[in-house]
Amino acid sequence: MTLLQPLLAGLSARALPTPERVRSGEDLAATHAGVRLVPVAVRCGVAVPTGHGAAAMLRGAAQADAFAVVPEGDGVPAGTDVDVVALPR
Repeated sequence: MTLLQPLLAGLSARALPTPERVRSGEDLAATHAGVRLVPVAVRCGVAVPTGHGAAAMLRGAAQADAFAVVPEGDGVPAGTDVDVVALPR
């Protein structure tokens, strides 16, 4: 996903998707090795994880509207703003 979406945008002469800020509906844990992308469903401006977000699990991504971008560090507490990148539909 991190490579495919920019590649497809470039090949089809479309603009790269830009992140949007929404409220996190749950705590989003971070990793200690960089940015974590969490599949989320965005409803009424609130991002809620779809679950099944482990490395090789496509089920969560299939149910998601977007990926929340969780920066390295302490994660994103529920109720705070988080960047999300919408998935193409």
